[in-house]
Amino acid sequence: MYLHASEPPGAMLVFLTGFEDIKGVNEALAQCTATGRFEHATVIPLHGSMPTAHQRIIFDPAPNGTRKVVLATNIAETSITIDDVTLVIDTGLHKVMTYDTLNQIRSLSPTWVSRANAKQRAGRAGRVAPGKCFRLFPEALHAACDAFLAPAMRRTPLESLCLQIKSIGLGRARPFLARAMDPPDEAAVKQALGRLRAIGALDDDEELTALGRHVAQLPVDPAIGEESGVGGGRCGSGGFDVRARE
Repeated sequence: MYLHASEPPGAMLVFLTGFEDIKGVNEALAQCTATGRFEHATVIPLHGSMPTAHQRIIFDPAPNGTRKVVLATNIAETSITIDDVTLVIDTGLHKVMTYDTLNQIRSLSPTWVSRANAKQRAGRAGRVAPGKCFRLFPEALHAACDAFLAPAMRRTPLESLCLQIKSIGLGRARPFLARAMDPPDEAAVKQALGRLRAIGALDDDEELTALGRHVAQLPVDPAIGEESGVGGGRCGSGGFDVRARE
């Protein structure tokens, strides 16, 4: 509200962590608008689950004398570019999928952005006019953040990746993944191979079984694909029964 009242005309882009935060800020601004404390502003929520037609509104220029305020997740970092943004407010947080190798638990939770993410967010301002970025976290915290976001193979389960490696004939998974620029933890690879053997997708020599070849073609977690096939069910309208075919 302060920046809206004090800064020159131009769209404002606010980075939030997810739908609930966007909803909360949108409701708060709506109350301020109703009481006359946040005038001449058009607030537009932006989230990946919103219809494409709704997302197109963010590209339309705001009427004269009105500021466009876009409340967005990190989808606005790279996937979408809003040309008339001159102000960026960065909360410094985003939701990232993480995986606890020890407890075998994955979760989507808010974490601090990397310095590369923060730089990318700041770059959203000033594409067609001078812009500013306001970070809502201390400079010391920014300096302590990771330089870059960890690669997905270091923070997600590896069963699907191991199946892909086997299905296209790249050899054994552990030595292949060890050659990556940022290789995953060896314990995570070992756990993934163990779970693939447990569901019958790999044999004891780490070769694909008949079930493994079918599961590798499904765009779902291997455990879900195994349950759909071995249980005798059908995987949606275009699915198949693995047992029936084999």
